[in-house]
Amino acid sequence: MSGLFIVFDGMDGSGKSTALKALAQELNQSGHNVLQTREPGGSALAESIRECMLADWPQGMPWQTELLLVFAARAAHLQQTVAPALEQGKIVLCDRFVDSSYVYQGVLGGAPLDWIAQLAERTITCWPTQTFIFDLPVELALKRLQGRGAPD
Repeated sequence: MSGLFIVFDGMDGSGKSTALKALAQELNQSGHNVLQTREPGGSALAESIRECMLADWPQGMPWQTELLLVFAARAAHLQQTVAPALEQGKIVLCDRFVDSSYVYQGVLGGAPLDWIAQLAERTITCWPTQTFIFDLPVELALKRLQGRGAPD
């Protein structure tokens, strides 16, 4: 694959989406072919899985189900969106990737981290060229999120 796959990861309110958009604009203005995408989501199938994950299920969603759904969405996203764009030589900028699974499905959701590692090893067909992790104090992130609605 001849393109670049760059991931922006971090908690809600950390500035990753803002930085991704700014870099995309700069790269586009410089004549590069850029694709902006996100996880979970980024392809029609992955977006459908995302909707299922974010739905308000009366009995909740078991951590095993959420973990498998996020990796199903990731697999679809990589195969249907990211890999073809990289083959075309595009720069793919992605909002979130597997690091978020370690936090959201793992630490916060209760999934064993070794399950995440095993699923990543078995389902991820192309890894990022570069990952940027945005970190800041939780209080600042929460302040930034005020008025934006519920994080997803």
